[in-house]
Amino acid sequence: MAGYEFDDNAGSITNNGTFQMNGDETLTTGSLSIPGNTKFVDASGATLTTGLSGLVNVEFNSSGRTFTLGESLSYVTGNITIASNTTLDPSANNYGIELDGNWINNGTFTIRSGTVSFSGSDTQTMSGTCSFYNLTVNNSHSSNKVTPSSSVTVSNLLNISDGILAAPASVALSPIKQASLAETLSSARIPKSNPGFGFLQKQSFFKISFSDS
Repeated sequence: MAGYEFDDNAGSITNNGTFQMNGDETLTTGSLSIPGNTKFVDASGATLTTGLSGLVNVEFNSSGRTFTLGESLSYVTGNITIASNTTLDPSANNYGIELDGNWINNGTFTIRSGTVSFSGSDTQTMSGTCSFYNLTVNNSHSSNKVTPSSSVTVSNLLNISDGILAAPASVALSPIKQASLAETLSSARIPKSNPGFGFLQKQSFFKISFSDS
């Protein structure tokens, strides 16, 4: 779209390829839902438009540039990808990010003081750099896990409100402030065979189940 105004005339979009945007376009409807893959590519970086209401797979990709959120990114039903040498910034307003798919961070995520929530209903993964201020796992699947492929750092609050966070190579709460594992025992399982969660043994939490599964 290259920064131009877009009016969908109250219609719908079929996207079997990639819908490419700068990210700061004016959306006449103010509520645009884009299926399939969406790529933000503004060569100057951009503060994202507030006219989006639904995205599936989203990629931020502009080398050396920063994409800044203008509102909470709470409507992603697929994956979020931050490409190499690209930055995603929740802004000083600490807008939250919620996704139903996978977190793929090959660039830079500016942590700020907001929350990233994994809210899917099937297996979700984290890859690349996995550093967050607040991290929430709220995955409704009874057995599939939210699985990091690398170490995870949480600066403030780790909240497993539903679902299972599979133990990565290591987890750091630094500085350690809070870990809320307030769901049922079965939905907050931590494999005792993985030493990466050793920090939990030093803290006082409730409803933590150590399991081989």
